[in-house]
This record gives sequence, C-alpha cells and structure tokens, in this order.
Amino acid sequence: MSLGSTPGSGRFRSALVVVGLTLAVASTYVVIELLAIGSMTWMLGRPDVMGTLLLSEATRSSTTCDAGPVGRTPPSAVTPLAARQASWQLGLRLGMDAVGRQYTDPTSDALLEGVRGMRDIATLLAVPAPEVFVPQQLANANTEFVAFVEADASRTGQQVAALHGTEACTLYKLGAFWGYASLVRPALAGSRAIFAAELQHYASRTSLPASLWAPMLAASSADASQEAIARETVGITMQLNDALLQGDDGAP
Repeated sequence: MSLGSTPGSGRFRSALVVVGLTLAVASTYVVIELLAIGSMTWMLGRPDVMGTLLLSEATRSSTTCDAGPVGRTPPSAVTPLAARQASWQLGLRLGMDAVGRQYTDPTSDALLEGVRGMRDIATLLAVPAPEVFVPQQLANANTEFVAFVEADASRTGQQVAALHGTEACTLYKLGAFWGYASLVRPALAGSRAIFAAELQHYASRTSLPASLWAPMLAASSADASQEAIARETVGITMQLNDALLQGDDGAP
C-alpha cells in the first residue's frame, strides 16, 4: 500500500513546499538559543564527532520505540512498508506544525488542515493522533520540543512501535525533528541544522542510507538566500520521502 492513496497525502508535496517557503523568514528567532555560544555551535555542527554527548537525557533514556506488542494486530491494509512511510510523514507533519504554530494563528486554514492530515495518518496506522506542540516559553521552544517528542504524552510513538515495529517508531521521531528543523534551516545560512544530534541519532537507527539524510545535517551555503535554502531543504526532504514511498530506502 502506498501513501499516495491515503487521505490527504496527495497534497503532501505541494503543502511541504508552500509551508517551507512561507515560514522561512518567521522561523529566524527560533534558533537564537542554540546558536548563542560559539563552542556550542561547533558541537552542534558535528554530531558525528560528539556522539551522544549532545543528546538530551530525554533522548538518551527514551524507551518509546522499545514498546512491546499491545495485544492488537496492525490493520490488514497497512503493510510494513506503508507503516514506515506513514510514520515518517506523521512525524514530519508534527514537526512542521510545531514551528508553524509559533508564528501563525492556530485557527488558520493551513494549521487546521495539517492537524486533519495528522489525524488521517494516525487513523491509518490505528494509533492515537499526536498532541500539537505549544511551547511554554517561545525562547525555549527548541529544547521544549525535544522533551515533548520524547515524553510522547499521546503515546503515539509507543503505539506505532507496538503495532508496526521499532523502525516505524524511529522514523516517526526522525520525522518530527526533521520537520521542525526543515523550517528553521532557511534562517541559518552557513550553519548546520538544529537538532543535528537527534537527527543523526534516529536516522542512523533506521535502514536509510546516509546519503539520504546526511545533506540535511550539512551546513547550508553562507551566501544563499532564505528562499534558496528553503528550496534546497524541500528537495532534500522530498528525496528521502520519495525513497520511502518507492521502497528503495535500504529497507529489507
């Protein structure tokens, strides 16, 4: 089963481009907290060198994706491949919504449509829809989002793991951090992605080849415009997304 036939998925590609370009400028202030200290910037840009040292305790100690069976069987119409695709897209939409909600009226059509899309995908997977992220303090939004994803208050990730396996849950979390970072990246010309440690942590635990996700962690061009970086980021995201849809992402 392909997500091309799931509710709302036909609008995924165009929605990703539109949201990414629209929020490129507004996302500038989200990253101030992580880039204020030069040494921390160096570390954040080199998760391959620093290993797990940059990961929060919430991420290091998370057992969400280790959840055991829940006594239910996955929906018969959802193949393992479709579950991986859907889990990634569910997380991706959650992360993008988290940024959009910080700068957009929560009753806007775009956000309401995004929530409906998440609910549709959650229904397909037979798991609870994730709660939307609303930071308590905007200046701490980045760190609060990490805690939010790892807390998994809605038990979305846990249920994904229990019904569809550890990798599907890992893709859900990867999607969440990727979606958030993708909308912030255009504001950081010449810098590497926020959540680089989390992105590498989860991506390296999937069957995705590094060639699909490493470009997201790499520094963008210092001379590029926000629109150019936004388009580049959309391209990187769609390359990974299309690989999952086509089943040529390295999964057995």
